[in-house]
Amino acid sequence: MRKPLRHVTLVLLGCFLVLFVQLNRVQVFDAQALEDFPGNTRKIQRLFNQNRGSIFTADGVVVAESQATTPGSDFKWRRRYPQGELYAHSVGYISLTQGASGVEEAYSDKLVGAEAITQIKGLFDSLEGGNKTEDVILTLDHNVQVVAKEALGNRNGSVVAIDPKTGDIKALWSFPSYNPDPLASLNSSEVQDALERINNGNERPNCSETSLCAKAYEERYFPGSTFKVVTAATGLDEDAVDLDRYRFPDETRYVPPPSSVGIPNFGNGVCGGTLKEMITRSCNAGFGRLAVELLGPEKMVAGAERFGFNKEIPFDLDPVATSNFPVDYGEQFRKPTDEIPAGIYDNSPRLGRAAIGQDDVQASPLHMAMVAAAIADDGKMKRPNIVAKTVDSEVEPDFSDIRGKEQQWLEATERGSARDIREAMRAVVSSGTATNLQMPGLDVGAKTGTAQIGSTGSSHAWVIAFAGPQDEDPELAVAVIVESQQETGGAAAAPIAKQVFEEFFR
Repeated sequence: MRKPLRHVTLVLLGCFLVLFVQLNRVQVFDAQALEDFPGNTRKIQRLFNQNRGSIFTADGVVVAESQATTPGSDFKWRRRYPQGELYAHSVGYISLTQGASGVEEAYSDKLVGAEAITQIKGLFDSLEGGNKTEDVILTLDHNVQVVAKEALGNRNGSVVAIDPKTGDIKALWSFPSYNPDPLASLNSSEVQDALERINNGNERPNCSETSLCAKAYEERYFPGSTFKVVTAATGLDEDAVDLDRYRFPDETRYVPPPSSVGIPNFGNGVCGGTLKEMITRSCNAGFGRLAVELLGPEKMVAGAERFGFNKEIPFDLDPVATSNFPVDYGEQFRKPTDEIPAGIYDNSPRLGRAAIGQDDVQASPLHMAMVAAAIADDGKMKRPNIVAKTVDSEVEPDFSDIRGKEQQWLEATERGSARDIREAMRAVVSSGTATNLQMPGLDVGAKTGTAQIGSTGSSHAWVIAFAGPQDEDPELAVAVIVESQQETGGAAAAPIAKQVFEEFFR
């Protein structure tokens, strides 16, 4: 009897050990995976029922806060968004049924005091039934944000303003937007009703089909002629051209041989001349010729990628769109000066169109603001920040000098090239396509864009620009896109950028 009993004991002990190992594997090694599993709603319910720190703009305006509920409620706290739709695409929301987005999601551990250091600091508070939350201070300037919204009005589009020196975002606005407050309701039916209104009744809308979409950094568009800044900088970096000596022929269109597909100027106008003159007049034909005959695909792709195209932008918020520049031009690509056997297709027209921001070139408004900022800061492209810092919720925040962590991301172009481009962009404002951006007392440079949308007859109207006091470094860079317009970038987008600059430098 003892031997069978010993066998049973060993079997039970073995089962116990297997159960012990499995339990520890689930609790320790698989804990994070289970916590992040999409179907697991306990995490969001736990976070939703905790006090959270407040979120402020850089100038002290409250944009998110927690309020205690009435006694008897299933939840102790209710999240509120006192500025409504103004900061929806940056601050985001936390919802019982929809999860979280924006800063509410990215900095949730800070807001609820869940990070290790915060937990240690708040250990005794936790024993007493409290938790040590932290407030989040954004880089956004409330007055500039308000002006960006008012200037764009009810037109679909986005406005992004960024400090070239630090990468701090001062305004980030997209229309349409939404009010995040109903999504934080304690009533799931109210949340669902609000979500249906936001999504226009679509069960699974694409990004651009819902006002939940933060188009300023989640969506991509043809950048049009604003991309010529990148092409020009690449030509200068590669010593393929200079600013004011090399001359391109005057022409209405450029047709890379042996193709019959031409690259026409806007309105079939005649233009050419120096690189500075081509930037001022936004000459499609000359930029197509520069890319095809003087640079070629390898140098153009490398130049675009130095500006961050085809790279993931390191941003506080997620998801962020990756801007695209096409890389495959086929083994049969030939420059027009090469001997090309009859019957071989030439991909040079595609490269020429890409050089002027068409074809498969796509960029987010955030990224194009970063392009303008890099030109403004001698070619240095900074990592964009929308959160400046976090502070203990029990300490009164100091808003006297709010700035994010300055961190360079890329060396987009050489210092001399950036300065040449700035000179040309100033000419765009003084005598070119962006005269609407002229402002007394400010040094302003810009590049407009009018990106045609297929055969619809409408275009995305763009402007990217920088500004600063006379004889000083630029202090703000802006990108504006107004979607599906019959107007040019100079007519539709430049006046919006002007209002943003005027408010910032008031």
